[in-house]
Amino acid sequence: LAAVDASVRPRPIAAVREVWDSRPDQLREDATSYFDLKQLPPEFISSVSKHALGMLGAAKSVTVKDCNQEGHPLGMMWAILGALCAEVSRAFAITELRVVTELALSRIDPAIGEKVAGAVVDNGGLLPDNRREVSLRTLIPLESESSNVAPSQLLFKAKDGEKEMSFEVRPDRIFVFWSRSTLYQCLPSCALLSISAWGVVQQKVDKR
Repeated sequence: LAAVDASVRPRPIAAVREVWDSRPDQLREDATSYFDLKQLPPEFISSVSKHALGMLGAAKSVTVKDCNQEGHPLGMMWAILGALCAEVSRAFAITELRVVTELALSRIDPAIGEKVAGAVVDNGGLLPDNRREVSLRTLIPLESESSNVAPSQLLFKAKDGEKEMSFEVRPDRIFVFWSRSTLYQCLPSCALLSISAWGVVQQKVDKR
């Protein structure tokens, strides 16, 4: 429960609010949504990729803690994900929603023969089921995608099987979806860097 204990109230960002307002109802209607932050300069995305890959090293995945600390190299990326969490809190009146202060980094590379997992529930790095509420994820291509293949996609399925959607992966696109009621599957056509955070709701027994 350490990640839940260290979670904080998400803080809104005006520019993120504007992006949220461009598609305010999709999460309510489809249990998943995406937001394109086109105002993010390529230099920012390149810097995030560079620092994240440095933290990953040779590992396939790693959890980076204390991303809310001033001067953290992934602090701005965490703040953007947190601002989307703040919009979820506001739009759905989940006043107790908090955002974890860590980011989960992973590398997805079909070129090295990795088996693509089927659609799964986002376990939030094994965050407890009754505390995990919303998933926030961006996938950054690490190489140019071939024009001869379909672009990388993120597939979503409702747990009840009534709805299935897929969206193209883009470096400035952030996906937001309900962690426990939505299945997701990454369909990569090139190497991808995944950066994830979660909105959680603390229980009375959790440390305050």
